[in-house]
Amino acid sequence: MAVKSDHCPILLSFEPEEKRETIRGLGRPFRYELMWETNKGLPSLIQQVWKEGQHCNYVKDMKDKLCHLGEEFRSWGQSTFGAVRKGLREQKKRLEQLRCDPTRNNVSEEEKKLVERISLLNYQEEIIWRQRSRITWLREGDSNTRFFHQKASRRRSRNRIIRLNRPDGTECTKVEEMHAMVMDFYSNLFKSEGTSNMCMVLNHVPRKVTNEMNKFLCAPFDESEVKNALFQMFPTKAPGPDDFPAHFFQRNWDLCGEDLTRMVLRVLNGDEIPTEINSTFIVLIPKVQNPVCLS
Repeated sequence: MAVKSDHCPILLSFEPEEKRETIRGLGRPFRYELMWETNKGLPSLIQQVWKEGQHCNYVKDMKDKLCHLGEEFRSWGQSTFGAVRKGLREQKKRLEQLRCDPTRNNVSEEEKKLVERISLLNYQEEIIWRQRSRITWLREGDSNTRFFHQKASRRRSRNRIIRLNRPDGTECTKVEEMHAMVMDFYSNLFKSEGTSNMCMVLNHVPRKVTNEMNKFLCAPFDESEVKNALFQMFPTKAPGPDDFPAHFFQRNWDLCGEDLTRMVLRVLNGDEIPTEINSTFIVLIPKVQNPVCLS
C-alpha cells in the first residue's frame, strides 16, 4: 500500500453556473484613429467636410462641426479600412494558400500585392494598439504590436471596476446603479457649499501679486497664446467627449486654426461662457487593487 498517493479528487457539478453580468460601457464612442492618416485620401476628406460648415464663432458651432466630422470619419473609416485585424487574418490565410500551392514556381503578382497589403495592415494595427496603450516613450515601426497590445489590455484590466459598495455596506454589481452611484458621489463632492465673510479671510492672505504682475495677468488673450497652448499639449493624451485628440488640431492647424482660435478667444476673454465647455468624462482610475469604495 502506498504511503502517499499522487491522485487528486475531481469535483463534478451538474448545476448550471450562474452567469455574471458583463460590465460594458454605454456603447462604443467615436474615436479618431491615428492609423487613418496612413491613407492619402484623409486630408482631402477633412478639408471637404470642414469647409462645408460655417465659420465657428461659438462653442456650439465647433461642437456641431466636430460632431459632423466624426460621423463622416466613422463611415469613411468603416468603408475604407474595415476591421484591420480581421483583414490581416484573411490576407495571411490567402498568402499561405498561395505559398502552399504545389504548382507554384515563382512569386506571383498576387503574392507580391498580398505581402505589401499585409505589411501595411501590420503597421496600421501597431498604430491602433500604440494609441490605446498610451505608451509615450516608444515609436511605432519596430514590430511592437504585441507589446502595445499587452500594455493596452493590462491597462484596461487594471482600470476595470466590477463592483462598488453602497453607503450601507452592501455590494453593487449592476452597471446602471454603479453609474448612478458615481454621478451622485461626484455631484455632491464638487457642489458648492457657499461662502461667508470672504473679505475677512482675504484680509489675512499676504499680497504676493504686484500691480504690474496683475496688469499682465488681466491682459486680453491673443492668438499666439492659443496656438502655443495647443502645441504644448501631448498629441494623444485623453481627448474630451468629442474624442478628437490635440494631435488632430495640431496636424490640421492650417485648416482649423482660425476657427479654433476665434472660438477659444471668445471664451477666454469673457465674451461667451457656454455650458458645453464643462462637458467631460468621469473616469475612475483605481489607486488600489480591486477598489470597491468611492470615498
